[in-house]
Amino acid sequence: MRAAKGVPQEFVGDPAQRGNMAWTAIILEELKAQVTAIIGNVDPGTCRQCPKLEWLQTWSAGVDKYQRPGILQAGSMLRVEFTLIGRRTGMQARRGSAVR
Repeated sequence: MRAAKGVPQEFVGDPAQRGNMAWTAIILEELKAQVTAIIGNVDPGTCRQCPKLEWLQTWSAGVDKYQRPGILQAGSMLRVEFTLIGRRTGMQARRGSAVR
């Protein structure tokens, strides 16, 4: 919270899923108009309802569903965080082109 320097943060999701690779982020209706970043797996339809979303970071590979037209806003950043053969790997993609 201190590192965010006054940027509001909301922690959403079911705490019972903590540690699960498929921990689902559940964005409340009243936050969808304001959210700029989501960390966690979220329904692609929810992304479509977040007009200010600039950054989506998932916990697993298989992000093709987020790269379909109309899911993320133009210029949004998609980051995938997953474990590959026992090693933690990060990959970023911007509108379909991978950036490492």
